[in-house]
Amino acid sequence: MSIGKNIAVYRKNKGLTQGELGELLGVTNQAVSKWEGEISMPDVMLLPEIAKVLDVTVDELYTLKESKPAALEGDDRIVVVDVEDKGAKVKCAVPLEVLKGVTGMFGNKGDSIGEIFKNLGDDFTGTIVDIADSNSNSKVVVSVEHYENKNL
Repeated sequence: MSIGKNIAVYRKNKGLTQGELGELLGVTNQAVSKWEGEISMPDVMLLPEIAKVLDVTVDELYTLKESKPAALEGDDRIVVVDVEDKGAKVKCAVPLEVLKGVTGMFGNKGDSIGEIFKNLGDDFTGTIVDIADSNSNSKVVVSVEHYENKNL
């Protein structure tokens, strides 16, 4: 990850808006936005203050270490559900291992979402469902992807 992306992650972890971080650092929210959008870099003399405000070291600003959720330690695949309806968008991801354990969704023994995902090949990635309805301006996509610090 870049320093701008790392600043964004640490800022969000602290519950700060770009404006609030900018105010604490004596810069504009536009400056913070440009750092996070990788349009510009913060002044090197400002790095210690950024690190102090975000409760990290300057080294951590350069190297964000993200850990995988525990459910991804074995199988690193996730199921991504992307729904669009009349301009509103929702996107979420669930570790595939979690869904494999779901039982009894449809009332019949052995007939569940878990059974569907258990039957996927060990190396399967790709789209499972891709439905679009142009009349209602709706779309649903369900896919299996490898977890790579997805920004959802």
